[in-house]
Amino acid sequence: YRGISQGDFLAPQADEQASELKTMHLADGSIGAWNSLYKEYYHPKAGAYRYSRELFVDKSSLKERLQQKDVRILEIGLGMGYTLFEILQVAQQSSQHLHVTTIDQDRMVLRDAMNVVPLKEHQEMLNALFERGVYATQNVDVSFINQEARFALRHIETPYDLIFVDPFLESNNASLVSYEFFVALKKMLAPEGCLVTSTKLYAVQGGLIEAGFDVDVFKDETSDIQGL
Repeated sequence: YRGISQGDFLAPQADEQASELKTMHLADGSIGAWNSLYKEYYHPKAGAYRYSRELFVDKSSLKERLQQKDVRILEIGLGMGYTLFEILQVAQQSSQHLHVTTIDQDRMVLRDAMNVVPLKEHQEMLNALFERGVYATQNVDVSFINQEARFALRHIETPYDLIFVDPFLESNNASLVSYEFFVALKKMLAPEGCLVTSTKLYAVQGGLIEAGFDVDVFKDETSDIQGL
């Protein structure tokens, strides 16, 4: 997950090349990739940019929030970086400052995605996070934490105005949709804050409600974009 192999510090190693991802062109011009471990594509056929924009950006009212004040976002599940890229596009149109903390235990997917995503700005963002763990523009700063999410939560500052949770496949990342995890996230959310997640399973809805969240379900009947 972190690009570290036994023996790395014992002798000079040849530069490891990025793995060749199995990809597909999506409806909005983005490029999706196949996760060989989970046996599933990262994004719906409707498109990765559209998915990130319509679910995370729009449903969180990010644009409206940035018109009022600086915004702090916690993103759990960076993946190929499409949601983060859409967040930054909105922030560039605002005079307020955006602070983003993004978490993913798989650092190597950033390196692989650099050779896949279609936009140069997106590639540059991924490269900066992969190499240095930080990315910044005039009114945006991003910190990348390469750790398991539950562990990472112990070491980051709160509160956050928005929390985005993308567990990808719930069966493989059950800890990210557990009641205990939602309780921890609730404590990190500002009073007027909002959590958006890419799953709408009834068990997840129940866990959020038990943790103290009010829950709304989003589902686009014209695509396979859905969430809470």
